[in-house]
Amino acid sequence: MPKVSICIPCYKQTQYLKRCLDAVFKQDHEDLEIIITDDTPDNTVKDFIQKNYSSPKLHYFKNPVSLGTPENWNEAIRKAKGEYIKLLHHDDHFTQDKSLSKMVALLDANPKAVMAFCATEVWNVPSGKKYIHKCSPAQLKRIKAEPEFLFFRNMIGAPSATLFRKNKELYDKSLKWLVDIEYYIRVLKQNRNIVMTNEALICTADNTEGQVTQSVLRDKSLLIREHMTLLQKIDLKKNTRNLVLFTDELFTNLEIKTREDLKALCEVPMSLQEFIDKVFTQLNKQKTLKKTRSRFYGSRFNIFKFEKY
Repeated sequence: MPKVSICIPCYKQTQYLKRCLDAVFKQDHEDLEIIITDDTPDNTVKDFIQKNYSSPKLHYFKNPVSLGTPENWNEAIRKAKGEYIKLLHHDDHFTQDKSLSKMVALLDANPKAVMAFCATEVWNVPSGKKYIHKCSPAQLKRIKAEPEFLFFRNMIGAPSATLFRKNKELYDKSLKWLVDIEYYIRVLKQNRNIVMTNEALICTADNTEGQVTQSVLRDKSLLIREHMTLLQKIDLKKNTRNLVLFTDELFTNLEIKTREDLKALCEVPMSLQEFIDKVFTQLNKQKTLKKTRSRFYGSRFNIFKFEKY
């Protein structure tokens, strides 16, 4: 059994897949298998792999029918045999030859930890600009104490930034936008032992052509539905004030001003009716104060890095 299963769900874009696989084969940690599950409608990816890679560690699977995101991720995970699961999107890649060994070392050194994660070098492909997404020690402490904090701010990052000890959990195939956050919260509620490094061991490609993110951000109905789904899984009594503020801002950004606007996008579950009533009670109040508050938390004047929620 390999130590690590690197699970790469694919869909077209062989130029990014080449960068991804080349970085994988350069890793100094060699006790691994590579699982590729391919959702591409034609043989573009299959032909590319057959032409360029012949390693016995690489296992390619063509999905008979397109599974979509995130079920294609789950398919790769289901086929994995490793002790550790490393989901790596085809347009992401390791930043150094020791990336995988450093992540493995984190879990090896912390046998009770369910997950390790690293900082991420986020690469905006159109502009070529990069920045580092990382979690502070204070934020990690809050995630451990309150996994639901990730609902407000995903400080773990994309699935490519994680390494999980193999477990029975899969990504919720009904979700697209909040799928990683829902998974993290669900797993961490069972085991809050997680470890991290603020070294950027992974680079994630952002704003690429055909990326799920771009279509989701234009779909107001999907965004609302998924937030309603996740709200049902959160203890609303624990952090009511911040949850109301967050939902208020979400509604404002999506131009939801009335219950009729909300109903046109999503049927609110009965379990959330009381909470949504609280949101609408103060939705259109103190607009100037809310804008000022929002600007402050994202500005250079927030020198102590106070959390918005």
